[in-house]
Amino acid sequence: METFYKAYERMKRVAPQRVVRRDLMDKVDLDNRLICIRGTRGIGKTRFLLDFAREHWTVEDSLYVNMNHFYFSVYSLFDFAKKFVEAGGRVLLLDQIFKYPAWVHDLEKIYHELTDLTVIFSTSLVMTPEEDFGEIKHLVKVYDIHGFSFRVFLNYHSGLNFKPISLEGILKHHEYYASLILNELQPQDYFLTYLTQGYYPPETDSTLFGELLVKNLNMLMEVDIVYIRQIDPSYLHKLRQLLYVLGTDEQSKPNITKLSETIGASRATVMNYLRYLSDAGMIRMLYKSGCAFPRKPDAVYINDTNILNVIFPHEPSAEEMSKVFALSQMQNAGLKVEVPATSSADFIVNDKYLIKTSTQVSSRSKGDLYYAIDDLVMGKERQIPLWLFGFLY
Repeated sequence: METFYKAYERMKRVAPQRVVRRDLMDKVDLDNRLICIRGTRGIGKTRFLLDFAREHWTVEDSLYVNMNHFYFSVYSLFDFAKKFVEAGGRVLLLDQIFKYPAWVHDLEKIYHELTDLTVIFSTSLVMTPEEDFGEIKHLVKVYDIHGFSFRVFLNYHSGLNFKPISLEGILKHHEYYASLILNELQPQDYFLTYLTQGYYPPETDSTLFGELLVKNLNMLMEVDIVYIRQIDPSYLHKLRQLLYVLGTDEQSKPNITKLSETIGASRATVMNYLRYLSDAGMIRMLYKSGCAFPRKPDAVYINDTNILNVIFPHEPSAEEMSKVFALSQMQNAGLKVEVPATSSADFIVNDKYLIKTSTQVSSRSKGDLYYAIDDLVMGKERQIPLWLFGFLY
């Protein structure tokens, strides 16, 4: 165990030059003794665990462990946790929990027998409480960690401290909020960089961002989806092909029959693959009100603009980028987003607000729509700068 303590102390001591404090830290309820942090690869789960521990506990109280360690191929997590508690430990931070086959069994045993211990563990988005948490699903409090909003990205690069704005605040008072932000900086100076490489936490060498993101996407398929969903690795190329086709087809309404023919798989397989890609945080499936999986989605979008940029063989259109950006910011803020009954809007939000993305100001706007407009610095009435939707979370 001493080896784990030393490694943990080194990891906590080595901090990035500028730490981005996640708002999620204020939402985690430590009254729960089993806490799950779910997120896609490269989104910052490990950094979150370490920063959260640094903020709340000493090295003596807590311990970070990667469950991919060879130690756990021989020794049980429960026995390790018991020794940790006997040594005075209070909080275990377990990374990549799904790499340990008996994790559900051991966490249940820890919960009932080691009652003074809190366990905070991270796992892939592919894992859902309903399907994968077994007997402990009612004991675990699950939090999803999202990519950077445009607001967080601006704070990181500017050193400022902009606060989130509610949807109603943006729709009803966007001119007021935009003026406050514009007094501090020009958001458009940062927006293109965010769209291409700002959703994921920054790396030391931004020139390698695209290559690293492609690597993470492949790892998501090759490890997370294949391992957790028990897919034959020989079918991986079909998953990759499906993601590429979805990313390069700017028609959001999916044609399942055409997709089936393109990748050489049955309609049922395509539907399952769509769900896997959605669970993994690669795409977003939208439905009209009252509809849900396993029905065919009414619209499919790539998860975020960074993925969209690395999938496209050339620069994606401004129209597609705008829709993907607006959707990612709204859903990550916890808003309910569906496909509206009217074709004049792209989204209906919280059963109430019709939103249409656009690349230019419209002289004949419809009175029931709110327009999220790319390349607009300051809006007017129902025409709102697209970038301001990046302040939702």
